[in-house]
Amino acid sequence: MSAFIKIYLWQILSLISGFATLFIVTPFLATNAYLFGVYSIVTSLSLFLTYADVGFLSAGVKYASECVAREERDEEIKIIAFVTFVLTIFVSIIAIITVVFACYPHVLIKSLSDKFSEHIASVLLLVFALSTPVLILQRSVQIIFNIRLKDYLYQRIFTTANLVKISSAYFFFGNGKYMLIEYFIFTQIIGLIAVIITLYLARKIFNYDLTKYFKSIKFSRTIYNKTRKLAFSSLFVTVSWIIFYEIDLIVIGKFIGPKAIALFSLCLSVTVLFRSLHSIFYNPFIAKFNHYIGKKDFKSFSEAFYKILVLGLPISVFPTLIVVLTIKSFVFSWVGPSYSSMIPIVSVLLIIYIFNFISNPASIAIVAFEKIKSIYIISAIMPIIYWVGIVFSYRYFGLQSFAIFKLLAIIISTVVYSFLAVKLLKIDYQKFLISNIIPVMFVSIILYLLIHYTQEFLPYSKGSFELFKYTLACACYLLFAIVLYFLFSNEFREIIKSFMMNLINMLKAKKG
Repeated sequence: MSAFIKIYLWQILSLISGFATLFIVTPFLATNAYLFGVYSIVTSLSLFLTYADVGFLSAGVKYASECVAREERDEEIKIIAFVTFVLTIFVSIIAIITVVFACYPHVLIKSLSDKFSEHIASVLLLVFALSTPVLILQRSVQIIFNIRLKDYLYQRIFTTANLVKISSAYFFFGNGKYMLIEYFIFTQIIGLIAVIITLYLARKIFNYDLTKYFKSIKFSRTIYNKTRKLAFSSLFVTVSWIIFYEIDLIVIGKFIGPKAIALFSLCLSVTVLFRSLHSIFYNPFIAKFNHYIGKKDFKSFSEAFYKILVLGLPISVFPTLIVVLTIKSFVFSWVGPSYSSMIPIVSVLLIIYIFNFISNPASIAIVAFEKIKSIYIISAIMPIIYWVGIVFSYRYFGLQSFAIFKLLAIIISTVVYSFLAVKLLKIDYQKFLISNIIPVMFVSIILYLLIHYTQEFLPYSKGSFELFKYTLACACYLLFAIVLYFLFSNEFREIIKSFMMNLINMLKAKKG
């Protein structure tokens, strides 16, 4: 439990730095909507690199976690090194394609207005291609920390690096300066330094044999045969995930133009922040679930899953509801009324995260139990609904269609996840409904009334102080909702009390 507490504390700090990026860096970039659109297209390519392992990374994490539980260090190193090899092959292909785009940027981005914009796009794409080895090392070393539930050590370094990137925005932008290329290069250098430091920590803290690890980065028929079944299902998930989540900006950039990219990119910036919040909560359980599988402790698995449902419900519902109900104030204080057209789009996109309390832990459990057919079914449903809906509705709804059908796809997949979780883990959903869903609905109604009658006091003009006031108001709303829910939900209250006791004992042990 102490490891989970440390992970959450540092990941919360990481989330705060994410908020700082959103609230400090993005307004600087958005002062030039056109170049910000170009920048958004380039940086969106990095999302493709996160899937370049073609499914072997998630499979490798599962089997390497089981090795940690059984204390099989040599086998663990071989698995992680093999994943690194696969990642290197496919990242190199993406890097080469990006270099081609750098030579012909108009192929990737529609309506580049002048030579200057074309030059900016070319340089950014080239820098991006040259910095891809940093991502390979970053993702590989993260596995070493993650499977040991030591993510907090990794997060310390990258949170600090992120704060350096944020602070540098004041140097590269403002007072008539818009040094976009220089800023992008600087952020890549900081990322490389952070990776080098984490490699050093892995060697020092875990006595990790980095020499053996680097020598093992090669193809292994044994590891391939062990991981391929789950990896290929993960590959299908990866492709579906890319089609569903990550090619929006590419499609918009190719067929609509940079101004639409800038608008939709701002919407995605908010949703990515919410996705990060949920990743902070759920990611540590990936390794823990795999530890249970490695030890064949299925009872503990089921008990942990239910606790995650109870804790995840208010985390999914209340922050989402608060931001949706106050979205006008948020947009106006963040980027100003000139971006008011993003309000209906981002509102619908945010509603998606209400359902994460079931979809996130269920997806983790399905992978841990290697339910391959279920993985295929869910992964196929979402992108089909999404893109078919957009094709037939864009002429009527414009960019709003991207949000509407993403939400519809999530709702349908959540229904499937719920059915599979009940069947797989024998969850008592009647008990969960009475003890948690009903109290959440009751608190949500009260929260809605509170916001409705106090929203006139929220800020509606752009500025750092106004954004701070908005954030403070949302924090108060959230605290009110959590306290009220704490009073109404017995199961939530008991889990929180247990968590606090563990935290107090951990702090006492440190003082002792």
